Amino acid sequence: MIRPNAGSRDRHPGLEFARDFFEFNPTPKGRVDRKALTLAGFIRDEILRGETANPLYLDSLVTVFATHLLRDYTTLPDLRPPRFRGGLPPKVWRDVENYIHAHLGQPLSVEQLAKVADLSPSYFLRAFRETTGMPPYKFVLAKRLDEAERLLATTDMPLAQVAAMTGFSNHSHMTATMTRFRGTTPSALRRGRAIE
Repeated sequence: MIRPNAGSRDRHPGLEFARDFFEFNPTPKGRVDRKALTLAGFIRDEILRGETANPLYLDSLVTVFATHLLRDYTTLPDLRPPRFRGGLPPKVWRDVENYIHAHLGQPLSVEQLAKVADLSPSYFLRAFRETTGMPPYKFVLAKRLDEAERLLATTDMPLAQVAAMTGFSNHSHMTATMTRFRGTTPSALRRGRAIE
């Protein structure tokens, strides 16, 4: 019998299944779980990105991986909560969106956002995607880039300060991310503003 400790990742069974005690089921010999293998590969790849890894994306992957293991390899599946359909209700969506905006410069986790929505992490991921058409890490990244562009266009704040305020680990991380997803750099945005 397993009883998780008080770490946030270890509270996942209680959040997902409203029960902290469970037992692992033995797996058949020679069985390869392709889904677990794929998820583990995505987790490994994101970790190997080092400084450019997206913490919210990594947290989403770990949440999905943990949920898969809990559902398929423990005694918890028979306690699975009923499936819900649909996205986040408008008030819940506003609360989540406001929380993201208010904490844009801080690390965000799936567990934090799910708590704001008062949902289990795995249901939150599904409902969030249905509401926005994208997973939380992509939504948050887009909001961080939008805010960085706004600050670059409207202030003379140092680039390192803009990066810190918008949740990037440093100026280089912000520049690399902006180049990859927006096709420009913070310096180019500043030069463009000076020309106008």
